[in-house]
Amino acid sequence: MKKSAPPKPAAPRTQPKILPSKTIVAVDNATVYSAPSLDSVIAATLWYGFEIKASGTQPEFISIDQGYISKTVVTSYTPITPKTVKIQGEKGYFFSTPSTESPGRGYAIKDALVQVVGERGDWYYGSTVDANGKALVGFVSKSVAY
Repeated sequence: MKKSAPPKPAAPRTQPKILPSKTIVAVDNATVYSAPSLDSVIAATLWYGFEIKASGTQPEFISIDQGYISKTVVTSYTPITPKTVKIQGEKGYFFSTPSTESPGRGYAIKDALVQVVGERGDWYYGSTVDANGKALVGFVSKSVAY
């Protein structure tokens, strides 16, 4: 009777690491309130792109260390390994949120390099320098920057 080799253990399956999405301020000046009410005392003001570290949520507010911020002034993206993409169209428009319906933040010209750190659907979140040499941060369509 011939002994067969013991079965090889199955290689462990590694799940791709899924990073939690980042929530950021989606307006130039976001008011932080001392209580979850627009009528409460203003505790602070945060700027566009500030990362929100939630400590809890209310129906219309997110609780953060500084107080409460309205859910209407934030957006989110999924972090990716940072990379550089190039504006392929004549202009690459940047928006406050991943939507052409949101306020525009400016545009970069053809062949401008964009440093992207996140994505949401068909949008990248990143930064570049605009035609006037100013830093430009926001969401740009993947159909324009790749």
